[in-house]
Amino acid sequence: MSFGEDKCAYMNIKKGKRHSIGESITLNGVKIRELKEEETYKYLGLHESVISRIDINKVSVTKEYNRRLRKIWKSELNAHNKVIATNSFAVPIITYTIGLLDWTNEEIKKLDIQTRKVMNINNSLHRRSDIDRIYLKRLKGGRGLRNIEDEFLSKSVAITQHLITIKEKSEFVRCVVEHETNNLVKLDSLIRKDLDIELNVIDKSYSDIVKNKLQVIKEKNWVNKSVHGYFPKTLKRIESEIDKNKTWKWLQSNTLTSQVESYIVSLQDQEVNTREARKRHERDVIKKQSMNSRCRLCMNSEENLQHILGVCPSISTNLYLNARHNPVAEVIYFEIFKSNDIEFQIKKPQNVYISNHFEIWWDQKITTAVPVAHNKPDIVVWNNQDKLCQIIDISVPLDMNVGKKVTEKRNHYMGLVTELQRVYRQYKFSVIPIVVGCLGCIPNSLEKNIKDISIKNDIIGRLQKTAILGSLKIVKTFLKMRDM
Repeated sequence: MSFGEDKCAYMNIKKGKRHSIGESITLNGVKIRELKEEETYKYLGLHESVISRIDINKVSVTKEYNRRLRKIWKSELNAHNKVIATNSFAVPIITYTIGLLDWTNEEIKKLDIQTRKVMNINNSLHRRSDIDRIYLKRLKGGRGLRNIEDEFLSKSVAITQHLITIKEKSEFVRCVVEHETNNLVKLDSLIRKDLDIELNVIDKSYSDIVKNKLQVIKEKNWVNKSVHGYFPKTLKRIESEIDKNKTWKWLQSNTLTSQVESYIVSLQDQEVNTREARKRHERDVIKKQSMNSRCRLCMNSEENLQHILGVCPSISTNLYLNARHNPVAEVIYFEIFKSNDIEFQIKKPQNVYISNHFEIWWDQKITTAVPVAHNKPDIVVWNNQDKLCQIIDISVPLDMNVGKKVTEKRNHYMGLVTELQRVYRQYKFSVIPIVVGCLGCIPNSLEKNIKDISIKNDIIGRLQKTAILGSLKIVKTFLKMRDM
C-alpha cells in the first residue's frame, strides 16, 4: 500500500488565525504540501478553512443536488420510484446542511422551484398542476415528493428546541443559543407562531409535528382551490358512497411512468388543453370575451373535462366502449376464468364460452317471454352445478355519479331477473354491478361485489388503472380532433 500524497495537505493555525509557513513538511518520509490560501479541505462533504466557506458550500451542494435530480428524472424508473429516489438520494444533499449553512427562505424556495422545473422538462409535471398536491402523501392523493422548504422549517424548529432544552447543561450550548437569538431562535419563534404549534414537544417528534401541520395546510389549500380542488371536492360530496383509501390506490402503483402519472394528475386538476381551460387562463379581458368555450364537436355545452369524459353526444359510442368500458369488463371476464380454475386459450372474450359446469356469456342479448328494456348485460355467469346465475354489468361513469350508478344498475336488471326466474326456477339469480369512476373513484360496494363473483385476486387496482388509462385515451383522442 502507498500513501496518497496528492490528497494530503497541511494548514498552520495559531490562535484561530492562519499562519503560512511557505514550505512543505515531511512526516514519516511522506512529503506534505501546504494548503494554499484560496484552497479548502473537505470535512463530512463540506468545504472548510479557518472560517466556514458558506459561499463555496452552497454552490457545491446546489450543483450536486441538481446533478442528482436531473439524473433521476431522466431515468427509466417508474413514477413512484422516481419520487422515492428523489426523496432518498437528492433531497438529503440539502437537508444535511440545514443548521450548518445559513440558508435563506428564498434560496430554499428556489431549490423547490428547480425541482419542479426538472420534472416539467422531463414531462413529469404539467406546468399548471397544483403545487401543494405534489408534496402531499400518496395516500392523500398527492405525489409524495419531499418539500425542501418544509424540511428546512421543521429541522430549524427541531434544532432550536433541542438547543434550548439542553442549554442549561452546557455553557457552550448556552453561548450558541445566545449567538443565534436573532437568527435560528427568531426563525423558530416565527414558524411556531405562523403554524400555531405548542412548545411541549421537542427534537425529533417536534419536527414531525411541524411536517404534519404543513401537510394539513397543503391539503386544505389544494381542496379550497376553485379549479384544482374540483376532484377532492367531488370526493368530499360523495364520501359516504366511496372508499377514499382505495380511490388513491392507483398512486401506489409501480407500473405507471412519470409522464402518464403527470397527465392523469392534470386530468384530475382540470388542466388539460380544452377550450374552457384556454378561456379561463386568458389574461386579455377583451380577447377572453370573444373566445368560444363551446365543445368543438357538439357546440352545445362547455368544452370541459366532464363533458369530454362522459356526456358529449358527438363522441362515438365506440370510443367510450372500446377505450374504457370494454377493457375494464375484460379484466373481470378473464379473472372469472382464473378464479374458477377454468382452462381457456382465448385472448378475447367470446359470445358464449362453455366449460364443464360453467357457461359465460359476453355482451349477449337475452330474449324473454315478456320483453324487458334492459336485457343485454355485459357478462352472465351460469354455474350449472350450484344452480347460480350472476348478471354482471360494468359501468365507468363520471366520478360524481358512482354511487348513483350502482343503484341504477341493480334496478335496471330486476325486470330481467324476474323473467328469467320464471323459466329457470331452480336457479338463484343475482345482479352484480361493477362500477369504477372514470378518474378513479371506488364505491364502497365494489370490494364486496368482486368477492360475490368469487374472484380471488385483489383486482381493484387493475380495474381503476384500466379505467383511468381509458379516460386518458379518450381525452387525448378528443384533443387531436380539429379545433375550429
